[in-house]
Amino acid sequence: MIKSPLALAFLGDAVITFFIRSFLVNDADNKINVLHKRASSYENAKTQAQVYDTLKLTEEEKDLAQRAFNAKVNTKAKNATLCEYRKATALEALVGFWHMNNELDKVTAVVVKLMHDC
Repeated sequence: MIKSPLALAFLGDAVITFFIRSFLVNDADNKINVLHKRASSYENAKTQAQVYDTLKLTEEEKDLAQRAFNAKVNTKAKNATLCEYRKATALEALVGFWHMNNELDKVTAVVVKLMHDC
């Protein structure tokens, strides 16, 4: 199992992107630039931080999220605070963890929240 929270966040970012794009392609027949703009509106640190704040986590998940939140990163999102960026990293790490553990119901629930609640 991958233990690095940043490696899981790297994976989680790709999983979130894949799920959102899959939903968008199945939902509408839009031009590529429209699909990209819609996807980008859901795939941002501010939205991910808002969803992260709504999660109810197990102790193991809380530990992973805290390690991802506290991980030293050398980048920052363009339109988000450092706290929002760290929460987004924690969310992505959780999604990567759930994907690796085949807990796709949790991944789907997060993506639905990203697309509909925020």
